[in-house]
Amino acid sequence: MFNRLKKEAERICLKVGTRFLGGFAVPEGSIDSIRSELERIALSFRAARDDFLSRYDEAVEGWVTKHPEFATAIRKAVDPVEVVAAGLRFDYVIFRVSHPEKTETGDTADSSLPLDRKVGSLSENLFREIAQDANDLVEHSLLGRPSVTRKALSPLKRMRDKLDGLAFLDHRVQPVVATLDELLSRAPKTGALDGRYLNEMIATALLLSDPEKIKRHGQGLLQVENLMPLQIGEGSALSALEEAVGPLNDGVAVDRSENDWLDEPDVFGELPLGDPENANPSEDEAVLTDDLGAWF
Repeated sequence: MFNRLKKEAERICLKVGTRFLGGFAVPEGSIDSIRSELERIALSFRAARDDFLSRYDEAVEGWVTKHPEFATAIRKAVDPVEVVAAGLRFDYVIFRVSHPEKTETGDTADSSLPLDRKVGSLSENLFREIAQDANDLVEHSLLGRPSVTRKALSPLKRMRDKLDGLAFLDHRVQPVVATLDELLSRAPKTGALDGRYLNEMIATALLLSDPEKIKRHGQGLLQVENLMPLQIGEGSALSALEEAVGPLNDGVAVDRSENDWLDEPDVFGELPLGDPENANPSEDEAVLTDDLGAWF
């Protein structure tokens, strides 16, 4: 239960933001909606916590009764309910990040470099997260299907909205948003998605499934058409996909060497949920960028 709630909170932050400094960077305009969702999860967490703690001692004694020969060892190994209660909490803090104030010499360059590097990595994180979502869309919803329902458009819309909200991070993002807008604007109003339009969806998802392809498209060096070699009537969507990414094995692309990052461990569990020290910057402190205002 607690892990499910943690994952849900992570998905909410990643829906519009990207990982940064052990937490999440989100557009300032999304703060209110995210806070509302996190408060809802916090209520669910507290209810689950109270229920768990109310049954904790009873569960321990039941375990002792079931294994009387290990009663002493069990009681020594199990933390008291007060200790468990102190370690079970859900919390979050919203704050802005800025460069440190200038020294007496007016020089902040050396101390600002590490933060600059971290900020510079934000777009890389964004491209990787979009690529993971697109890869999931291809493998779970598009691969090997002659047609799909309109529900398959929802992941593309979510990726489009996330990119649009964080477009200020990198000049290469906006052309990708424009490509998605153009594709979504031509979606049939009713009926299944098939034929050439499905091939275009697959080609677009393939483009988004690789961070390097996203960058190249944003620079005008790679177009969706390059990943869609077949015209309508010349083959199925699956055939087009095989032409683009190579042979398939049981419905899964064989070569994923460029996507090893998909196996990165979950870092949300490392986010300290208590109130960090000195997490309340002064009111007049400069925001790092005009649009990037909230950090989880």
